Amino acid sequence: ALADGLETRRHGRDPERGERRGHRSERTESVCDSSHGPKQSTMEGSYDRSVAEFLSAAWLTRLDELAQASAALTGAAEQPVVIEQEVLRDDGDTVVYYLVLGPGPARVHPGPAEHADLSLAPTEDAARRMHAGATNAQSCLADGTLRVRGNRDVLARHAEVLERVGDVFADARR
Repeated sequence: ALADGLETRRHGRDPERGERRGHRSERTESVCDSSHGPKQSTMEGSYDRSVAEFLSAAWLTRLDELAQASAALTGAAEQPVVIEQEVLRDDGDTVVYYLVLGPGPARVHPGPAEHADLSLAPTEDAARRMHAGATNAQSCLADGTLRVRGNRDVLARHAEVLERVGDVFADARR
């Protein structure tokens, strides 16, 4: 359901293929080299096509794969801890997903959680900056680009494992 919603909200862009507005795809063009005549040159887009587009269904799938494979997140809590993220996109839409930390492997699921212990609601810009490692949640809380709802004690009780989440998900931005 989230994938369908994402696809229709993207105004014809295909998130599964990583298409993004303003990014050219790889193309070949002739380049004139005065000493050797014309030659073919490959022009690459401005990002790695193997990295799924931020907030796309493919990106959420990649986060789930990384979470499940992470020994650092496996067995992170005795009881399941659910942290929901609702990204307020610049176009007015939202992308909602949640992370479950518990006795087994960690998981990332698209859509809203049935019961979230903590909900984070960053703007799209704040979410991108946090994802890139350019800022942290504390800074975004201070500048008003992140709202927090729910049990804030979850942050204190699970601070150590939550710090590892960013490291685990770093592969989703490479």
